[in-house]
Amino acid sequence: MFTRLIISALVSFILVHGYAQLQIQTIPINSAAIDDQLNLLVYQPDSYETSEKSYPVLYVLDGQWFFYNGVGIQETLRGENVMPEMLVVGIDFKNRSFRDSLLQVNWSGVLKLVNEEVPRLIHDRYRSANEQVLFGWEQNASLACQSILIKDTPFQGAVISNGGSVDGEVITNYATNETDTKYLFVANSKNDIYTRASTEDLVNHLKQFQPSGIKWKYQSFDEEVHESLPYVSLYQGLRFFYHNYSAYIISDTRDFFDEGGMPALKQYFKERGERFGLDTEINNSTKNMLIWLAWKQDDFRSFDYFMKEFEEVLSTSRYASAYWQSRLGTYYYTNEAYQKAINHFDIGITNYPDPEYLAQMYQYRGHAHLQLGHQKEGRLDLKKADELRSLCKETEG
Repeated sequence: MFTRLIISALVSFILVHGYAQLQIQTIPINSAAIDDQLNLLVYQPDSYETSEKSYPVLYVLDGQWFFYNGVGIQETLRGENVMPEMLVVGIDFKNRSFRDSLLQVNWSGVLKLVNEEVPRLIHDRYRSANEQVLFGWEQNASLACQSILIKDTPFQGAVISNGGSVDGEVITNYATNETDTKYLFVANSKNDIYTRASTEDLVNHLKQFQPSGIKWKYQSFDEEVHESLPYVSLYQGLRFFYHNYSAYIISDTRDFFDEGGMPALKQYFKERGERFGLDTEINNSTKNMLIWLAWKQDDFRSFDYFMKEFEEVLSTSRYASAYWQSRLGTYYYTNEAYQKAINHFDIGITNYPDPEYLAQMYQYRGHAHLQLGHQKEGRLDLKKADELRSLCKETEG
């Protein structure tokens, strides 16, 4: 099912953009490391020609099969605003027999090709950023995994599918600066009888040695088979790598507190900002979302908490209307927080005297005053509400 969704997204992408409109170049590379010539397929995002910025790079091993998947998935994810635009580079290993033979007789040469020669060529010809991700399948999964465990690797992340085993010594010898985090996404399926053991071997090594500076995740997609898994793996792997690129999203206030509450939220934005050059402070859309979510779930305790924590957001243009002040005041009144209800009705009546909400705000404010024992203020507000309703009826008549 998941693979069908991915393929559907790719087909839609191709139909909308058309191959002719994609900015794709074929670049030959004469590799000293493998003593042979290969082709690189290079995709430039739409904005490349009109901007001066540098772009992250997705390198796709076995580009002869998976390059267009990388392009389509990257475009689909970017459309959801969960990752930035990227250059996509497919390393074309021609066919299975050529690839398998090359890896068997010259593993170290391919490792040098992937980690040195190709990134250097791309950096020389394109505006590539330091943020680079490598995808590998089958034997190239092991090569991709070993690549991010090499000291001074150009890659910040690897997505590996249907394989990935590396010698335990490679993991134990891995050393990195604590601030230089790498991401590793490992995928397989119980149905892949060919490579499952290799992946399990890698996962066991990662659990045993816990390499410093590597954030890794293993996921088994048991509805997939050997041939379909790389599509899903690449999609989910990119989402894992860019897990904190998008705005903070949560579907239940209980999850907010279970996952660490306000300290965790502040840390999320701090790490996100430092990693991607974005604002490190909690943005207003997140504050509004949490307030709205608590109100929608009728979780008054969380609502009141967020209103206190995010008090400054209430002075933004979003809440500059009788509609919002009446809505907030009414919710406070319903939950017997009468003084807070009065505060919002005061703002609504004074600053936004919209006839559509004015009588209602006077009425609720009057009842709130009465609940607090403010008899005079309460009676005056209720009288004003009646007068406004009478005036409205006369106008309609």
